[in-house]
Amino acid sequence: MRISAQSLSIYANGKSPFVGLPVCDDGGRRPALFMRKHFVAAIGGGVTFVKFDHEKQVLIVRGVRSSYMLRDLSTNTTAYEVKTVLEKWAGSKRRAKARKALPANARLTTAQAEEIAKLERRAAKLHAHKPVNPCATTARERWDGSRVWMRDSVASYVLDRAKRRGLGKLFGKYFAHLSRPRGKFPWAQLELDIAALGLRLDSSNAWAKVRTRKAHRGIDIPEYLKSLPVFVSGLSHRKPWDLEPYEIAQRIESYREARGHYFETLRDLKFIQDQIQNIRALLPYREN
Repeated sequence: MRISAQSLSIYANGKSPFVGLPVCDDGGRRPALFMRKHFVAAIGGGVTFVKFDHEKQVLIVRGVRSSYMLRDLSTNTTAYEVKTVLEKWAGSKRRAKARKALPANARLTTAQAEEIAKLERRAAKLHAHKPVNPCATTARERWDGSRVWMRDSVASYVLDRAKRRGLGKLFGKYFAHLSRPRGKFPWAQLELDIAALGLRLDSSNAWAKVRTRKAHRGIDIPEYLKSLPVFVSGLSHRKPWDLEPYEIAQRIESYREARGHYFETLRDLKFIQDQIQNIRALLPYREN
């Protein structure tokens, strides 16, 4: 098929990212596919010779001082890649059409929309969690809106008094079982009794270690029974007022660091919000 320079300039006019060029007269082959920006660059300096090589599947375009060989994308590229580029281009056109349909005072330019989207992504990565003073004894509000008592507060310790007394009774009950000459230690019943108090055993290494030493129950099990509050989840086993001075200093220092990080996060969020408002304030106000 003879391809003229005039037909090349006709096919170069368009908006889609691809150009379909017929290279066969009888229709026995689908048109060759090229990127439009490459096609326009090849014919931009004038065309003196043009030919499609069916063996190499390339379009040879020569000018006065240039020579191009454009590969046929229909044979060198998968349909999925071509479809992805077309969908991206079509999406941008739909967004531009929707933007033009808005009133003049509500339109965002492409640069402004991209800048606002970038700032919103930065703000989504920042999470401000308000820290709580470790010396406080009142209820605090968690980041998800629920209210819980601090683990080391006096009120939480008082609320768990009944559960600690129940664990003390279990210690007396099962410690007496160790003095029996025969019989296995009732681990399953101990777990059921603890669950009846509204507690559950923590799956710690110490618990597994004791369970694997049933033959030496006179060595590990008494110490384990005495420390049951330590191996139970959700129980204040330590008195709030029984902290060492260095522990109080460490917790206060951690609280100060967390509070500083919290204020820095709030400052960054406020800065990003101000930037978004300033960009929106630059929109011109014109009546339709």
